[in-house]
Amino acid sequence: MFLDILIKLVRHKFPKTPVISTQKLLYKLDGKEKIFLIDCRSKDEFAVSRIPGAIHLEFNAPFHKIKALLTSHETKSFIVPYCSIGRQYIQELEVGSIDMFNLTWFVGGAITAFLVYCNLPPEWLLPPKNASLKYLKDTQLRKLTDSLYGKKGTIVKAEDLWAKKGAVIMVVRRPGCILCREEALEFMKIKSDLSALDIPLVGIVHEEEGAEEFAKRRIMLTGLLNFRFILKTFGAWRKGVSGNLEGDGSLLGGTFVMGPGSEGVLYEHRETYFGDHVNMTEVLSIAKSLKKTQ
Repeated sequence: MFLDILIKLVRHKFPKTPVISTQKLLYKLDGKEKIFLIDCRSKDEFAVSRIPGAIHLEFNAPFHKIKALLTSHETKSFIVPYCSIGRQYIQELEVGSIDMFNLTWFVGGAITAFLVYCNLPPEWLLPPKNASLKYLKDTQLRKLTDSLYGKKGTIVKAEDLWAKKGAVIMVVRRPGCILCREEALEFMKIKSDLSALDIPLVGIVHEEEGAEEFAKRRIMLTGLLNFRFILKTFGAWRKGVSGNLEGDGSLLGGTFVMGPGSEGVLYEHRETYFGDHVNMTEVLSIAKSLKKTQ
């Protein structure tokens, strides 16, 4: 990798390297540092102003010459390609670490930092905000069951879902999402208990893609790199739950237990990462307490 970098620097005449004066270069040469200086100027320039200790190397030097030149020197010395084209340019490269190159460590560190960021506590990255009854009740919804049977979906207000008996509402992140379908299976396990309490279980989606098979907050790439999401996806796959990639996958879902009339939001779970499922025991407990107050 070092050879490739050096060849690139030589052949492109150091277009982006930091500028350094000849005086500063000579100062470094007079120091105690071991420096292997490669003078990449033209033969005429090299002959007129030869720098002590420098080894001349043409810009168009063949690969085997460059390789031989590098391998003939101590690995702990500094390689300093030098040229003068209008101005003096210097690029220092330490042979001892350049095989891995500092860029490798930088990229590795950046990736590690990004992964750590993706797995910080969700409440740090996307703190959930409580929903209000005033905000929820006037939301207009369309009955998807009508459109599934070829009818035009009836428009209803959200408050109609819980006005009489209350309701347990699952806000689906994406109908085709494998983790959303896994959570829906968990809801089906308590559906009979909710039916016995005469409390409806309702699913709300923001799009129709995948809704037949399934029968706004967002999170982007960081959510896909969250290890909890990866583990939960693998767990759902092992259970045999399938999904698809249709629709907007950046949204987050949640669960609400609504009291009848103006009682409002009795329980709220807002997803903070993909696959952040609600605790079904808590949902059922709130539903039972709701029934007692009716």
